[in-house]
Amino acid sequence: IPAGILQPPLYDSNRP
Repeated sequence: IPAGILQPPLYDSNRP
C-alpha cells in the first residue's frame, strides 16, 4: 500500500 493514503506520509512510496 502506498504510505500517505491511509496514514500521514511517514515514508512515501510515491516519492522517487
